[in-house]
Parts: sequence; structure tokens; C-alpha cells
Amino acid sequence: EFRRVLFRSARSETFATNHPFAGVICFTEVRMKPPTRIFVAEVDLENPLVRLRVSRGGDDPDGPGPWQTTLMQPTAIAAREKFDLVVNGDFFKARDVRDAESAQSKYRAGMWAMVEGPALSDGKGWSASPGARPCLVVRSNNVLSIEMLTKPPLDAREVIGGNTILLKEIG
Repeated sequence: EFRRVLFRSARSETFATNHPFAGVICFTEVRMKPPTRIFVAEVDLENPLVRLRVSRGGDDPDGPGPWQTTLMQPTAIAAREKFDLVVNGDFFKARDVRDAESAQSKYRAGMWAMVEGPALSDGKGWSASPGARPCLVVRSNNVLSIEMLTKPPLDAREVIGGNTILLKEIG
């Protein structure tokens, strides 16, 4: 099933919604002032066809050294892992790159990278953090949580770090 619905509001915002996979709704919001495009994937974690997985970019380039992965385009990771939907996650430092935001940024596929938060894929940890960071945690019993962590919990199956908690449970 593939369905696309477009809505236009009085404030010149455009919303596009579709259901590309069972348990997934994707939509885009375009705002005119300031010009911004927001991409959202709403995932039904109770759908038995949905499984969250964390995957590093490329292989660990230096074994027990400080670098854990090599940079890859998210679409290349999705193709390799046969992911239906990919979201670029966590923050990282790349070797010999100091300024990520400048026009001269030199990020490119194949660069060695150091993940800044805890990371765990299929129950195997491959990154920890010297300070606590907010992390999306999928436990072995499929319970999902957001927690402040320095390393993946023992009962976790997947963990990906973040930077700032934007939403908190109220009540």
C-alpha cells in the first residue's frame, strides 16, 4: 500500500504524508518563513513487522584504537543492511576535520570516525562516552526508552546516542 496525501494550510505550509511500509508513516513539512523542510518518520513500535536496528557506517579502521567506524552515506548503509528506512544518528568526530559546518568541510565517505555517544548493534557494543548522553535504547525484551548513558546497558539490543533531549514525558 502506498498512499500520499498533501495538505496546504493558510500559512503556506505544505504537508506530505505517506505510508511506505507497514507500521511507518513518513511526512514532510515545508515552511516558508524561514525556509525550512522537516522530515519525520513515525514508527509504530508495536507493529510486529517493525524492528529497530543500529548500524555503524563502515568497518572499524584501527581495531582497538580510538576510531570505531568509517563514514558512509546513510543510503549506502541502508542498501548494505537492507533497511527500509534509514535515519542518520549520533554525533561523531572525523579524523583531521575541525569544522563540520563551514563551506570547506571535508567530510566524505571512507573517513575514519569516532562516535561521540554510546552505540550497540545486535547486542554488541562498539562505543561508549566519557559523559552521560541521551540515548535511544531498545532492550532485549523490545522495550524502548530514552536514557542518559555513558555505556550501553547489559540487557540492551540496540543503542544510539544523541545530544539534547527535546521532549520529556509530562505527568
